[in-house]
Amino acid sequence: MKKTLLFIFTLVVSTQLFAQSKSQILLYGSISGRMAKNEWGQKNTNARAAPGVGYHITDRLAVGVQGLYSMNSYQDTGVIKFKRNNSNWAVGPFVRYTQPLGEMFFLFGQLDLGYGKQIAGSINGTKIPNLDVMELSAGFYPSVGIYLNNGFALNFAFGGLNYKYTKSEASPNPGHDVTLNFGHAFQFGVSKFFGGYGKDALNNRYN
Repeated sequence: MKKTLLFIFTLVVSTQLFAQSKSQILLYGSISGRMAKNEWGQKNTNARAAPGVGYHITDRLAVGVQGLYSMNSYQDTGVIKFKRNNSNWAVGPFVRYTQPLGEMFFLFGQLDLGYGKQIAGSINGTKIPNLDVMELSAGFYPSVGIYLNNGFALNFAFGGLNYKYTKSEASPNPGHDVTLNFGHAFQFGVSKFFGGYGKDALNNRYN
């Protein structure tokens, strides 16, 4: 049996930044990336960024705009010389509702709507024609938070519900995808409240 030594270097950064000033502006975002390489010279790199900006129309309800950009690159530098790049972007509105639970904990749920595109990219420097895919999506993501000192909070998400409608330039038939992954996906984030909104100020405001 042939033994294969596979070395994978993975860098994943998933950080959520949350800024809420006295003008009730909400800023957040996440970023992640991964790099993998094996002994045959095959490399795979991907990166993802998802920022958002919103406004608190009430103490607990915020609305705004969120976006997404991701890219993926695959390269084979071994016997078969091959390189492919593709990317994906999306933008749309969101609604977030926050419910405090005592002095330390809070819940929030966020509904995202998005319009975007999967861009086929290129193979060995040549653009791939007529393979871009249009996307319409909707997703709901509940999360749990813990207030810390100096305006910081920890966020924990355990999956969500997502629907995606896709239409490819290469096919007359649309695609439909429903994903339910409560309890099967875990995300961790760090929030920062600016403008004097630490734990005590938030509790006074929400309670």
